[in-house]
Amino acid sequence: LDWLTLVRFLSLWNMPLATAAGLPLEAQITGGIYLLEMESLVDLDGLPPLAQELTDGVHVNNCPSFAAMGAFDGVERVEYIIIEGAPSLVSLAGLESLVGTATYLVLRETAVSDLDALYGVTSVGGTLEISENASLVDVSGLYNVTHVGGDLTVIDNPSLPAADAAMLEAEIGSNNV
Repeated sequence: LDWLTLVRFLSLWNMPLATAAGLPLEAQITGGIYLLEMESLVDLDGLPPLAQELTDGVHVNNCPSFAAMGAFDGVERVEYIIIEGAPSLVSLAGLESLVGTATYLVLRETAVSDLDALYGVTSVGGTLEISENASLVDVSGLYNVTHVGGDLTVIDNPSLPAADAAMLEAEIGSNNV
Protein backbone atom coordinates (compact mmCIF):
# COMPACT_ATOMS: atom_id res chain seq x y z
CA LEU A 1 0.00 0.00 0.00
CA ASP A 2 3.01 2.30 -0.17
CA TRP A 3 1.67 3.84 -3.40
CA LEU A 4 -1.33 5.42 -1.61
CA THR A 5 -0.98 9.09 -0.73
CA LEU A 6 -4.40 9.69 0.87
CA VAL A 7 -6.75 7.37 2.71
CA ARG A 8 -10.29 8.44 3.45
CA PHE A 9 -11.10 6.06 6.34
CA LEU A 10 -9.24 3.80 8.70
CA SER A 11 -11.55 1.25 10.24
CA LEU A 12 -10.21 -1.33 12.68
CA TRP A 13 -12.67 -3.78 14.13
CA ASN A 14 -12.01 -6.66 16.49
CA MET A 15 -8.34 -7.13 15.55
CA PRO A 16 -5.55 -8.30 17.91
CA LEU A 17 -3.43 -5.13 17.59
CA ALA A 18 -1.81 -3.25 20.48
CA THR A 19 -0.68 -0.31 18.32
CA ALA A 20 -0.93 0.90 14.74
CA ALA A 21 2.80 0.36 14.22
CA GLY A 22 3.26 -2.24 11.56
CA LEU A 23 0.09 -1.45 9.64
CA PRO A 24 1.08 -1.20 5.97
CA LEU A 25 -0.09 2.39 5.75
CA GLU A 26 1.96 5.45 4.89
CA ALA A 27 -0.84 7.58 3.43
CA GLN A 28 -2.40 10.54 5.20
CA ILE A 29 -5.88 9.85 6.59
CA THR A 30 -8.34 12.60 5.60
CA GLY A 31 -11.74 11.16 6.50
CA GLY A 32 -12.38 9.27 9.67
CA ILE A 33 -10.98 6.75 12.12
CA TYR A 34 -13.15 4.01 13.53
CA LEU A 35 -11.85 1.78 16.30
CA LEU A 36 -14.48 -0.76 17.25
CA GLU A 37 -14.12 -3.58 19.76
CA MET A 38 -10.32 -3.43 19.71
CA GLU A 39 -9.63 -5.13 23.06
CA SER A 40 -5.81 -4.96 22.88
CA LEU A 41 -5.35 -1.59 21.17
CA VAL A 42 -3.43 0.82 23.41
CA ASP A 43 -2.69 3.66 20.97
CA LEU A 44 -2.36 4.63 17.33
CA ASP A 45 1.39 5.23 17.44
CA GLY A 46 2.88 4.48 14.08
CA LEU A 47 0.14 6.05 11.99
CA PRO A 48 1.21 8.68 9.47
CA PRO A 49 0.23 12.25 10.47
CA LEU A 50 -3.51 12.89 10.14
CA ALA A 51 -5.02 15.70 8.08
CA GLN A 52 -5.74 18.95 9.96
CA GLU A 53 -9.39 18.52 9.11
CA LEU A 54 -10.98 15.08 9.15
CA THR A 55 -14.05 15.13 6.90
CA ASP A 56 -15.67 12.37 8.88
CA GLY A 57 -15.54 11.25 12.48
CA VAL A 58 -13.41 9.71 15.15
CA HIS A 59 -15.21 6.84 16.83
CA VAL A 60 -13.61 4.79 19.59
CA ASN A 61 -16.06 2.18 20.84
CA ASN A 62 -15.48 -0.65 23.29
CA CYS A 63 -11.69 -0.46 23.29
CA PRO A 64 -10.87 -1.24 26.93
CA SER A 65 -7.07 -0.93 26.59
CA PHE A 66 -7.07 2.26 24.51
CA ALA A 67 -5.09 4.85 26.47
CA ALA A 68 -3.69 7.56 24.18
CA MET A 69 -5.05 10.18 21.78
CA GLY A 70 -1.58 11.35 20.70
CA ALA A 71 -2.12 10.35 17.05
CA PHE A 72 -4.66 13.18 16.79
CA ASP A 73 -2.10 15.89 17.55
CA GLY A 74 -2.57 18.66 14.98
CA VAL A 75 -6.16 17.79 14.03
CA GLU A 76 -8.22 20.99 14.19
CA ARG A 77 -11.65 19.96 12.96
CA VAL A 78 -13.61 16.74 12.70
CA GLU A 79 -17.16 15.89 11.77
CA TYR A 80 -17.63 14.24 15.15
CA ILE A 81 -15.81 12.61 18.06
CA ILE A 82 -17.35 9.75 19.99
CA ILE A 83 -15.20 8.06 22.59
CA GLU A 84 -17.08 5.45 24.58
CA GLY A 85 -16.09 2.33 26.40
CA ALA A 86 -12.42 3.28 26.78
CA PRO A 87 -11.83 2.83 30.53
CA SER A 88 -8.02 2.98 30.18
CA LEU A 89 -8.11 6.45 28.59
CA VAL A 90 -6.95 8.79 31.38
CA SER A 91 -6.03 11.82 29.27
CA LEU A 92 -7.21 13.56 26.11
CA ALA A 93 -3.68 14.82 25.38
CA GLY A 94 -3.33 15.00 21.62
CA LEU A 95 -6.60 16.88 21.09
CA GLU A 96 -5.18 20.31 22.02
CA SER A 97 -5.40 21.59 18.41
CA LEU A 98 -9.10 20.78 18.10
CA VAL A 99 -11.30 23.88 17.65
CA GLY A 100 -14.63 22.28 16.89
CA THR A 101 -16.81 19.49 15.64
CA ALA A 102 -19.55 19.77 13.04
CA THR A 103 -21.89 17.45 14.87
CA TYR A 104 -21.19 15.40 18.03
CA LEU A 105 -18.68 15.50 20.82
CA VAL A 106 -19.36 12.54 23.11
CA LEU A 107 -17.13 11.32 25.91
CA ARG A 108 -18.59 8.33 27.74
CA GLU A 109 -17.13 5.61 29.97
CA THR A 110 -13.51 6.78 30.14
CA ALA A 111 -11.06 7.38 32.99
CA VAL A 112 -10.26 11.01 32.09
CA SER A 113 -10.05 13.34 35.06
CA ASP A 114 -10.24 16.61 33.15
CA LEU A 115 -11.07 18.02 29.74
CA ASP A 116 -8.13 20.44 29.58
CA ALA A 117 -7.01 19.17 26.16
CA LEU A 118 -10.31 20.48 24.74
CA TYR A 119 -9.66 24.12 25.71
CA GLY A 120 -9.47 25.12 22.03
CA VAL A 121 -12.95 23.85 21.19
CA THR A 122 -15.29 26.79 20.60
CA SER A 123 -18.18 25.12 18.79
CA VAL A 124 -20.00 21.79 18.73
CA GLY A 125 -22.52 21.70 15.89
CA GLY A 126 -24.71 19.07 17.52
CA THR A 127 -24.78 17.20 20.81
CA LEU A 128 -22.16 17.69 23.51
CA GLU A 129 -22.34 14.77 25.93
CA ILE A 130 -20.03 14.05 28.85
CA SER A 131 -21.34 11.02 30.75
CA GLU A 132 -20.34 8.03 32.84
CA ASN A 133 -16.72 9.14 33.36
CA ALA A 134 -15.99 7.91 36.87
CA SER A 135 -12.75 9.89 37.35
CA LEU A 136 -13.86 13.20 35.82
CA VAL A 137 -13.41 16.05 38.32
CA ASP A 138 -13.02 19.10 36.05
CA VAL A 139 -14.88 20.28 32.92
CA SER A 140 -13.33 23.75 32.68
CA GLY A 141 -11.49 22.68 29.52
CA LEU A 142 -14.80 23.27 27.72
CA TYR A 143 -15.34 26.80 29.01
CA ASN A 144 -14.34 28.27 25.61
CA VAL A 145 -17.31 26.59 23.90
CA THR A 146 -19.69 29.36 22.83
CA HIS A 147 -22.12 27.29 20.75
CA VAL A 148 -23.72 23.86 21.05
CA GLY A 149 -26.16 23.15 18.22
CA GLY A 150 -27.91 20.28 19.98
CA ASP A 151 -28.23 18.96 23.50
CA LEU A 152 -25.72 19.65 26.26
CA THR A 153 -25.63 16.63 28.56
CA VAL A 154 -23.31 16.26 31.54
CA ILE A 155 -24.57 13.35 33.65
CA ASP A 156 -23.45 10.33 35.66
CA ASN A 157 -19.92 11.58 36.32
CA PRO A 158 -19.77 10.63 40.02
CA SER A 159 -16.55 12.52 40.87
CA LEU A 160 -17.68 15.74 39.19
CA PRO A 161 -19.40 18.19 41.54
CA ALA A 162 -22.88 19.09 40.29
CA ALA A 163 -21.96 22.76 40.58
CA ASP A 164 -19.18 22.26 38.02
CA ALA A 165 -21.61 20.77 35.50
CA ALA A 166 -23.94 23.74 36.08
CA MET A 167 -21.00 26.12 35.66
CA LEU A 168 -20.24 24.60 32.25
CA GLU A 169 -23.77 25.33 31.09
CA ALA A 170 -23.48 28.86 32.47
CA GLU A 171 -20.14 29.39 30.69
CA ILE A 172 -21.60 28.24 27.38
CA GLY A 173 -24.78 30.22 28.00
CA SER A 174 -28.24 28.70 27.92
CA ASN A 175 -29.10 30.76 24.82
CA ASN A 176 -26.23 29.11 22.95
CA VAL A 177 -27.42 25.53 23.50
